[in-house]
Amino acid sequence: MGSERKILRKIFGPTYENGSWRIKTNQELDKLMKHKNIINFARVQRLGWCGHVERMQETRIVKAVHAWKPISKRPMGRPKIRWEDDVKKIYRG
Repeated sequence: MGSERKILRKIFGPTYENGSWRIKTNQELDKLMKHKNIINFARVQRLGWCGHVERMQETRIVKAVHAWKPISKRPMGRPKIRWEDDVKKIYRG
């Protein structure tokens, strides 16, 4: 929850009052976000974009980049999470 607030404070910026700047309070952030959960909002947007890409014509560049498989091997160590993996994880619940 703390990192979400930090990001929201960065997005909405500081407040200028009484001749000085201050960061927004949690209550002010809640009011600006209209009490929505930013994580769920981001998940819904991601799934919406995934559906949009899947419905695209095969000739579109975005569709080609989405379907592209690199020829080279990945470096050793823990595999990086791909966008597609994250979407599948969200869709499964």
